[in-house]
Amino acid sequence: MPGKRDTVRALILRLLLAGIVLIASFALDGPAIGARGLVVTAVPKWLVRSLAHGGDLITLAALIAILLTCGLFLRRPRVTRAATVLASALAVTGFVVLSLEWLASRGPDGGFYLLGAGEWAIMFPSGHTAMAFAACTVLGTVWRNARWPAWVIAVGVAASRAILIHFLSDVVAGALIGTAVGRGVVDWAAVQGFLELDSPPQAVPPPNPRGARLEH
Repeated sequence: MPGKRDTVRALILRLLLAGIVLIASFALDGPAIGARGLVVTAVPKWLVRSLAHGGDLITLAALIAILLTCGLFLRRPRVTRAATVLASALAVTGFVVLSLEWLASRGPDGGFYLLGAGEWAIMFPSGHTAMAFAACTVLGTVWRNARWPAWVIAVGVAASRAILIHFLSDVVAGALIGTAVGRGVVDWAAVQGFLELDSPPQAVPPPNPRGARLEH
């Protein structure tokens, strides 16, 4: 098992990688805005707006309600607890997003007006993206078979927000925050014994080579 030093090293590497990705996204804000017009003409508006609803509070609240109902009705405590963890992750994500939006106060011009100076703007980070990635991280970690469909939906939400209103860096920041908070809440719940996660698939042992003797 990895030691504490290895865990800290892995965390530092992830933070550095996240920082590099975020900085690169700021550099790509301009080209992304230039490409937005081409995407808008190529992708139907109804599809873009439909994907954006994947990060709405109403949609996510409905998902939590469905999980709770199914868990209680079918007597599946794991489903009920997963819904509780999902709600907790979304609450923490919402708090982090709102705090950063107030601190950064980024306007539609791309400028940052720190600590809510002037007119308070809520561009950075993208709340819809953060909530969608937090949800997909929780669901994909609890149920491994759902991780790819969940990620596809989350990426779709992020793309729709970048097409409709946000800068690329807003969306990238939201994705990083949602993923980090979602994973952190799930891991904490698992360590506390509150939530059971799907075990990763076990490696299949190699076949016995020809001529090898079986030990009895």
